[in-house]
Amino acid sequence: MLTQTLFPAPIYQSIGNRIAEKKEANPSEIPLKDIGLLKKTAQQVESPTPISSILHGLLRTDLE
Repeated sequence: MLTQTLFPAPIYQSIGNRIAEKKEANPSEIPLKDIGLLKKTAQQVESPTPISSILHGLLRTDLE
């Protein structure tokens, strides 16, 4: 009920399914995806984002 009313966003639905199915989820996966989106968007508008490279490197290390 909650994913259909209060939290209909796909991110809540996919995480909710992982929790319900008791699948391991690495907590760095979502921030890594978000940093990737930030970097992609910044490149499209030709805006520098030096912190995104640092964060991306830290999160990649966390996944390895």
